[in-house]
Amino acid sequence: MYQTSRHVVTGREKVEDFLQGHKAAIIVFWHREMMMAPFAWKKGTKFRMLISSHGDGRLVAKTVQRFGIECIEGSSSHERGVFVLKKMLDTLSEGISVGITPDGPRGPKGVLKDGVYALARLSGCPVLTLRWNSTTEYILKKTWDQMKLPLPFGRIEWIWGSPITLAHADTQSIFYKSIYAMLS
Repeated sequence: MYQTSRHVVTGREKVEDFLQGHKAAIIVFWHREMMMAPFAWKKGTKFRMLISSHGDGRLVAKTVQRFGIECIEGSSSHERGVFVLKKMLDTLSEGISVGITPDGPRGPKGVLKDGVYALARLSGCPVLTLRWNSTTEYILKKTWDQMKLPLPFGRIEWIWGSPITLAHADTQSIFYKSIYAMLS
């Protein structure tokens, strides 16, 4: 799919410092769009992704590791959520960006969970939104998230949003509205 498609990245200038590894950020994208998210990250730049420790998550972990992306195993919805939050905070304090699907691992589709806000508040790091579209795509309608898959010979566009900080969004409500607006 990737090799037969044309590629466009929109908003790269907004996130260049993060893609080069000069600053750490919290990267968020919907679970249904995780298939193509690794292609947006610059190879060779350290990055860690929060991935479920269940069977499906292990398969995703093996896949993203081929892109040089390390995994933080766990889930914010799991009873080990505090432990996972600490691991992500430690990663960000090392200057390494982390990725989260804020509606995963079980949904509901397109609904933010509180972990993103807590991580941004405790780390002071900005949130960068990422989404993608393709001129030819297939939707897996029987999955909880309606996973998107690009089809060959189309045009794939990755869209980076402007950094969202708590300084710009002083309440949780405004913070969430900013993320929803950029992921839409």
